[in-house]
Amino acid sequence: MKKNILLIGTFPPPISGVSLANLVLRKGLQIRGINVGFINTENQTKIKGNTGSISLDKFKVLISYFQIYKIPFYRIVNITIGQTFFGVCKYLPFLLITKIFRIPTIVHLHGGYLKNEFENQSVIKKKFMLFTLNLFDYGIVLSESLTSHLSFFLSREKIFICKNFFQDRLYPNLQINKNYSEVRLIFLSNLIEGKGINLLLKALESIDSSKIKVRVAGNIPPENEKVKLLMQNLTNVEYLGVVEGKEKIKLLEWGNVFCLPTFYDRGEGQPISIIEAMAFGSLILTTKHGGIPDICTDKNAIFVKKNDVEDLRIKINEIINHKQIIETKGILNKDYANKNFKEEIFISSMIKIFEKCRKN
Repeated sequence: MKKNILLIGTFPPPISGVSLANLVLRKGLQIRGINVGFINTENQTKIKGNTGSISLDKFKVLISYFQIYKIPFYRIVNITIGQTFFGVCKYLPFLLITKIFRIPTIVHLHGGYLKNEFENQSVIKKKFMLFTLNLFDYGIVLSESLTSHLSFFLSREKIFICKNFFQDRLYPNLQINKNYSEVRLIFLSNLIEGKGINLLLKALESIDSSKIKVRVAGNIPPENEKVKLLMQNLTNVEYLGVVEGKEKIKLLEWGNVFCLPTFYDRGEGQPISIIEAMAFGSLILTTKHGGIPDICTDKNAIFVKKNDVEDLRIKINEIINHKQIIETKGILNKDYANKNFKEEIFISSMIKIFEKCRKN
């Protein structure tokens, strides 16, 4: 007897937007009585910024191939691919098996860089990537603006949209009264330079430290060790390391301005960290990068220019000088997140997509 759904992709640790989404989806399906299996293709123990480079870690994916025997026992397969040449092509063995057993397969994309990566490849690599991608039957992206990253190999009617989410376990803590009396800025992401952490710290160097409190949390990748020195030079910045569970909730409760001035060269989808900060009533300070403008507008966020320290400094000072905007946009964000990004909405949307793909 065939089981329902097989999820193939990265699962924690380490925690990233993709691995967290896979974990939440798996647990959500199980709670609803759906028979779900998974194959973990994670090959790193820590997040690294140089995702496209060659390393011995990448060969660890070979271990996941020993679980390929699971595929014939499921009715549908959902694969969350990466956005590099290797991040796509490492799934070829799984896809070949799904074709042999005629099992519908979905490519689930959480970012906004796949098409760019494809176009930057050599002719031979393009052919190999396209051969792999053409084996998918359906696709899922986070928003309408990201459909172009699948439409070069899938027809539009086979591409579905499923928005990101904030976790249910955060919900009881959302009832707290947020402190908007002072500027409390948080940066919560992996401390990759492209995420804008270095920019933020450089901007803070010329801002009155008595007027803003800052807390930074996230893993420091080996290639951005200089961020430690930048933080040490700022008396109003507190580094918390990697935060999870109650510590993460405390940070989100404490902050009222969430800053992610990303210009990440691998693109952005809909960062879960932004959605979580919205749910906790924070103003969002970010860039118009990837799929971010699909969830952030001038109504609920403040945008900064990409990779521009001076513009970021100006925008932070504007927030300091007009603190009332933090509460206005923060309250709006809390309501917006609760109506659009609950975990229940994410799980229900995924189930509906799975049902449509299986019927077709």
